[in-house]
Amino acid sequence: MKWRWLAGVSGAALVTLSLFWLMQSLLHTDDLALAPPAAAAELLLARVVTEPPPPPPPPIREKAPEALTPLRPEAMATAAPVALPSPELTLPTLESNFVVTGKPQTVGVSAGVAGANALAAFSAGGQSFSGAELVPVSSARPKFPRSAAERGIEGWVELIFVVTGSGRVENIRILDASPRGVFEDAAVSALQNWLYAPYYVNGQPVAREGTQLFRFRSEDIQDIYLWND
Repeated sequence: MKWRWLAGVSGAALVTLSLFWLMQSLLHTDDLALAPPAAAAELLLARVVTEPPPPPPPPIREKAPEALTPLRPEAMATAAPVALPSPELTLPTLESNFVVTGKPQTVGVSAGVAGANALAAFSAGGQSFSGAELVPVSSARPKFPRSAAERGIEGWVELIFVVTGSGRVENIRILDASPRGVFEDAAVSALQNWLYAPYYVNGQPVAREGTQLFRFRSEDIQDIYLWND
């Protein structure tokens, strides 16, 4: 019995020593396996520390624009002005033969007006006349168109004409009329019989141009002749 107990204790001690020895060998193997990575890490760290990074390239500086030299006031003031030739224009002397007469209010003008009574007759008949160049000495009042009188149409006609050196009326033209195509013939027919005092320039009679406005109103029909149109 005693020997069996000693054999058991001896076997247990042997197993314990074997295990202890095995653990020591394993730890020694791990230290050997881990040694090279540590040395490599130390070598890499040494290289990183001993080899600094290359310096960055110097920045490219842009060339500053050259400053413009401002002009001094003295230099600007001394600049000689450019003299431009002034054109000499000779304007011709124009003599207009156009005379605008006043616009009458009605057509009630008596025929046979002469001399100084011409202007008075124009005003008394409801017509006005301005300008001393053209003075009517004989006038004929227009005839109211019968068709316009029957329909109660009123209107006016403005004419432009030429007074010859002898005072007669020529080249009658219609400037405007309202309504169109109603009173033009009556106005032109009456103005053809008008006679003006001659107009003299340097002692010579000259032709002049003038205008005349005839108004046709219904209240004047009883005082004038009717035009059979």
